[in-house]
Amino acid sequence: MYYPFHTGSVIPIYDKEGRNTGEYVFVKLGDENTNSEIKPELNTYYSGKNGLLNTHRLSYEGDRYYYRLNKNQKFKDGGKVNVIPEGALHKNKHNLDKIDEKFNKSSVTTKGIPVIVESEGGEVIQ
Repeated sequence: MYYPFHTGSVIPIYDKEGRNTGEYVFVKLGDENTNSEIKPELNTYYSGKNGLLNTHRLSYEGDRYYYRLNKNQKFKDGGKVNVIPEGALHKNKHNLDKIDEKFNKSSVTTKGIPVIVESEGGEVIQ
């Protein structure tokens, strides 16, 4: 399964039943003072460009940041997140066909952030 928020800087968090909680953990360790690669992610959050500013809060826990849902944003059974991408995330090629050959055969758009699922039979559906 493909997750639109997995940009290389954050990954989704799942509960014990394997459901997406709607929260995300930073891949990179540290904070903006100890890791210069963190600052662009924070700037994207505070500018509202990643669509999480109104629904999530930043939380620094132990050695990394998390995007935690605001209390009134908890989703039952994973729920849905609606994020409208802007700029490069919307207009540039995503090159999924270079990640896996199954995207060569699918009808998935070649630009932007496709929201896709894979059926039990292996068919890619946008």
